[in-house]
Amino acid sequence: MLSNTHDPGRAILDRLADAAAIKAGDLLGRDLTLSRCEILEIRAVDPGCEGQVETWFGRTVSGQTEVIAFLILDHAVRGQRMAAHGRFTFTILPPSQRDLCP
Repeated sequence: MLSNTHDPGRAILDRLADAAAIKAGDLLGRDLTLSRCEILEIRAVDPGCEGQVETWFGRTVSGQTEVIAFLILDHAVRGQRMAAHGRFTFTILPPSQRDLCP
């Protein structure tokens, strides 16, 4: 029954990718696509910690924009620490594919 279990790593990946897409959308607009995730590191996550995602623009080359996303945890005893980070590259959809997207 693995399909019914909660995968915290997948949830973190989704959260980082969603935040990165929003940041990339600020620069590229609505018609963008995730072309690759070059780095993804997920460290141990404590269940009782509150976390926030920070995003930063990386480089933009040939119509591709990198966004770096960090999941920062606030732990009552240990303070702030990085729980995960990823580097995502987005591109603008070509006009022929824009009609296929909702």
